[in-house]
Order: sequence, then structure tokens, then C-alpha cells
Amino acid sequence: MIGFICLFLPACFSVFLFEKILKADLDLKNVLGIYSLNNLLINGLIFALKRFVFGTADIPFISLETDTTPRAAISFIAIALISAVVLAVAEVFVAKNFKISLQEVNDEEEK
Repeated sequence: MIGFICLFLPACFSVFLFEKILKADLDLKNVLGIYSLNNLLINGLIFALKRFVFGTADIPFISLETDTTPRAAISFIAIALISAVVLAVAEVFVAKNFKISLQEVNDEEEK
């Protein structure tokens, strides 16, 4: 249970912060998309830190017999929550300052 909380809760917090800072009410499709992206980014960052900075990537985080130890969970959650806040602020900045638009080019009209 501790491992589940560590892996999936920080992205929920990040989406919550994103909605509150942006002052928007997102639909389910957007929430799931942002949650999935945030989950990948937060956990990817932490796994990279565990691999390249801390050198603890060889230690299993969760196994079939035991759950995550509280010591590992505290350090994981601390990094994850900081990452979640930074990610939410960065996403709000991008959402407010950048617009993506698609333009379909019809080749027949150009000829």
C-alpha cells in the first residue's frame, strides 16, 4: 500500500495544484491526460535520480513479499511532492503562454 501511494499520489496532487492555480475545471479526458503525463514525468525523474545520483536503483522498491519500507517512502514522497509542485507551476506557465494549433494543408488547392 505504501508503494502504491508513493507511485500514484504525487501526480494526483500535481493535477489538483494545476487546476487550482489555473482556476479551471477540467473534464475527465484532460484530467486523465495530465495525470498520466505527470505520473510518467514525476516517477521518471525520481527513478533517474535513484539511478544516477543516489545509486539506489538496484534495490527493489516493491516486491511480492513486502511493501516499500517507510524510510524509502519518505525520501520518495519528499522528492515526488517537490517535483509535483514544480511540474504543476511549469504546466500552468505553458498553458497560459503557449497555444498549440493544427492547420490542415490541402494539397489539391495549392495546385
